[in-house]
Amino acid sequence: MSDEIDNQFIGDPGQLRAYEDFCRAQRERPEEGFALGEPALICRWRMVGASVPALARHLRALRARRVNGRALPAALIAWVGQHIELSLDRGTENALDGVVMLVVDVDGSAAMSTGPYAPLADESASALRARAMCAASEANASGVAPEVLCLSRGEVLQVCTKPAGDQSDNGASTPLASCGCLTLVEQLAAMRGHRIERIALADADDVDRSGANGEAASVFLVSDEHGIVAASDAVPDTPAQRRDAAFISFLQECYSKLLRAASGARGRG
Repeated sequence: MSDEIDNQFIGDPGQLRAYEDFCRAQRERPEEGFALGEPALICRWRMVGASVPALARHLRALRARRVNGRALPAALIAWVGQHIELSLDRGTENALDGVVMLVVDVDGSAAMSTGPYAPLADESASALRARAMCAASEANASGVAPEVLCLSRGEVLQVCTKPAGDQSDNGASTPLASCGCLTLVEQLAAMRGHRIERIALADADDVDRSGANGEAASVFLVSDEHGIVAASDAVPDTPAQRRDAAFISFLQECYSKLLRAASGARGRG
């Protein structure tokens, strides 16, 4: 991470000084008596083997987020990456397999903590849609939804990141940036030759009912915290649906490999 920070600020002494000042302020901040203001942004990232496997993707998505309509300072983003890597590397965090939570308040102050990971209690299609709706509300303010509903339709991956009411044909006129885990899914879909189509979350119900050739599409949630979650009540009983289910299983296996690799790397260390 130190190399990434150095590269980020090469040729920009002002940004480097801002980063150093931010880090100094974080170190000198008293533990007692400090309290964040009203939370403006909360990120929850999966942690395995005392590392955050998709950290680079999460940091890129963090750069796209907004607080009070403004981008987060580069110094804060660099501090987040360094703090996570140094803290987990020292083994000072209690949870080696859990979730890292980052909170940024309305004034731009930040704090991080870790906790245990808890799988979703309800993975039905309706529950996944409900979570995506909550995340979409957050995206209206921050520009990035931490959880996104997706649908597999043959060789088309439909991603519900198009703002409601946007009638443009080529996706959102003011597109929402992808969360960290969604960038992985989009990359894997492109590798498999799938076309990515952005639709509004409000249109997902109609698409799920009609689908390609009148068959129901396969619904799944992409989450920075939970990874790729297939709808538990989906019953793939046609060839097209089984192909969609197989593609979702492929995505899940790729994500699981990422977690296993992180866990194995920690064990070897």
